Amino acid sequence: MESAIQTTVTYKTEIVSGKEVQVEITKQIGLQTLMLEGKPTLVEAVTYKKYPGKNNIQKNFTPAAPPKSPEETAAQLARLNEIYASSFVG
Repeated sequence: MESAIQTTVTYKTEIVSGKEVQVEITKQIGLQTLMLEGKPTLVEAVTYKKYPGKNNIQKNFTPAAPPKSPEETAAQLARLNEIYASSFVG
């Protein structure tokens, strides 16, 4: 259940150990599966920061929320409708 992934690449200058270096930042937005601790994990977004040198990449990610059942979605919508309706009462 993966969707299209939107990828953007930007470059930024950072100071590392007193030296100015160019960092490549790759952001991927969209559902995808990453292997984390040997297990496939569904994530919504990933950001990679690549620094000069061998194997010097930082990875940050946003875990995907598990899909809601139709019952959960209906219950959440009912709660929101109650809150909305009560905000207009007296």
